[in-house]
Amino acid sequence: MGTAGDIIGTAQGHAAGNAFNWRYTMTVKTDSSSYKLNFDDWIYQQDARHLMNVTSMKKFGIEVARATLFFNKEREAGQ
Repeated sequence: MGTAGDIIGTAQGHAAGNAFNWRYTMTVKTDSSSYKLNFDDWIYQQDARHLMNVTSMKKFGIEVARATLFFNKEREAGQ
């Protein structure tokens, strides 16, 4: 479980193998209004240096956005 300033209630998370899943509701602000969206975050560890994150954002059960991010940890000096 986790909390943050823009999270409504608490985020629920669980791990299985190389995957971690967060589910939470977040207030997303725009210039003129704000929206409460349900997030379903999946984080996959590919190896010691690479992560992939796929996030689905839903409103009323309908997916309104999807984001895919890739993270690459820089090699430390001498590696």
